[in-house]
Amino acid sequence: MKRRTVVSWLGGGVLAAGLALAATFFGLQSLEVASWLAGVASLWAALLTLVLARDGIAVASPASAGTAILPSPDAPQVTVPAGSPETVRSASAVPDPAYEARQVAHVRIAAEAWIPYLHRPGVSEGLLRGMPARELCPALAPLDEFLEHALPEIDVEVRTAHRPHDVPADSVARFWTVLLIDSIVQDGGLGLQRWILRETDTILRNEPAAVPRLREMWRWLFDTYLSATAPYRETGLANSLIAEAISQCGGEHKRLYPNVSFLIEIARDDPVTLRRIRDELQQHDAVLRARGSGPATLKRVRILLGRLGAAVGPSVFTPDLVGFSASAICPYPFQAMRYPLRVGDVDLILRRPPGSEPAMPYVLPQDRVDGSAFAGMWRELSNLLGSLPRPPGGDDWRWDIPTVAEWITLSGCVAQPYPWGLDPPTPLHANLKFTPDSRLSPVGAYEAGRSPDDVYDCCGGVHEIVRELPHERFDGDRRFEGAFRLAGGSYLSPPHGVTGQRFRHLSRDDRGDRPSCVGIRLIGYRERDEATRWEALRAYRVGRQKRAAPRMSPRPRPGGDSAQRPARR
Repeated sequence: MKRRTVVSWLGGGVLAAGLALAATFFGLQSLEVASWLAGVASLWAALLTLVLARDGIAVASPASAGTAILPSPDAPQVTVPAGSPETVRSASAVPDPAYEARQVAHVRIAAEAWIPYLHRPGVSEGLLRGMPARELCPALAPLDEFLEHALPEIDVEVRTAHRPHDVPADSVARFWTVLLIDSIVQDGGLGLQRWILRETDTILRNEPAAVPRLREMWRWLFDTYLSATAPYRETGLANSLIAEAISQCGGEHKRLYPNVSFLIEIARDDPVTLRRIRDELQQHDAVLRARGSGPATLKRVRILLGRLGAAVGPSVFTPDLVGFSASAICPYPFQAMRYPLRVGDVDLILRRPPGSEPAMPYVLPQDRVDGSAFAGMWRELSNLLGSLPRPPGGDDWRWDIPTVAEWITLSGCVAQPYPWGLDPPTPLHANLKFTPDSRLSPVGAYEAGRSPDDVYDCCGGVHEIVRELPHERFDGDRRFEGAFRLAGGSYLSPPHGVTGQRFRHLSRDDRGDRPSCVGIRLIGYRERDEATRWEALRAYRVGRQKRAAPRMSPRPRPGGDSAQRPARR
């Protein structure tokens, strides 16, 4: 070795001895201080080796570069195994350019020795928000400062307490991420799981500046322990966190929506976890409906379920259907969709990539095509009906738009003006124009507005197009206008003018600048009932015309009230 090397090593030894003597002389009998003095000496030796190697000085032997096991302040001693074959990373005796870029100092830090400090008040909360550890706990200051100066020059690894394995820490933030998550997973109880979920909820709603750090923490937790492909997968932990995250929000939509959206974002590339979130949210949706939750909460649940369905849902159109037996108005059985057709349903039917709002009701375009007001609408209807698979029930079933007789049956409005009964609509029943800023909302959000057969959104949301005549070909707008009607009202309809027993005419001239609000609810019927279906439609129309009493002005009787009215001037 060169003279400078020998002098440096001798100086290091003298420095270490001086530190030890100083500790004894000044009466610092604490093993904690002695341990740290020895740790500083060993760290100085490791850094000196790194500097000498970078200066082109050959290392005398492979034992010159070793692994330092950095203890906590309460640990009794520092272990520096210089020649252990399991932990030593050796340097070549002959320097070469490839070796110059390698890290020759290796420090392994045992998480178990430092986790107790994270349980002190405010420490974990601060780390979760990205605050420096030295500001949170004085005992963590030396370690935090060491990491700040050593990384990335020194190879640092964390030896986890849970299922012990070494995790590289390439930054100070990553080191504290590993330590904090390891403390939660090692504990294994619901207490710390609920703690991180509560803190996550608080940060998402009130502390936007801390969200990037929170996302980094959750991403590492997910990739390491929660995802289906995680190297140390903890299935029970994943299920517990998902269930607790949804349950703790209850019916508060301002908490439920951001928290579940955050989980969906974290698990966006893992279909297994997304399905687990969907299943848990569906159960929560059933609980909320049983409790009588309002539309504000149910709307957001439907939006979240729509997003999850688009990500991991079925690849074919499988609607939720309600069966209806033969009746006096419809003397044949048929099936009807529980909800109006959604954007996500149309994407499946037409085999399009999922859109951004799969839970919203699908709206038919009403743009003019080739000078015709309804050609675009009929083209879209024909495209949808021609792309549908067979309905469940057998090969003799087919899809169609409901007739007015079928719609009044499925809506429950045969003997009452509204699907829910006789009471006028309120904002709890339907999405109508109660305020000037009314807007479209997800299907299935108005629990109080469902029909006796649990069919949703027959009033409000979107008008539903229904058949008035059995026409299939249209040579002009007038014929199309006569063949269809609009049922149920929409979010642009004033509540006082809506009833389930009145059907509105299509109009070529009233579009203006208003957005389209015409939707679809499909029904399934048997092909052998085709003729019976049209006969029932005709009978219903005739009966409806007979029931409509003509409006006639009363004739004035001689000498009656009219004679007593004052003459107009």
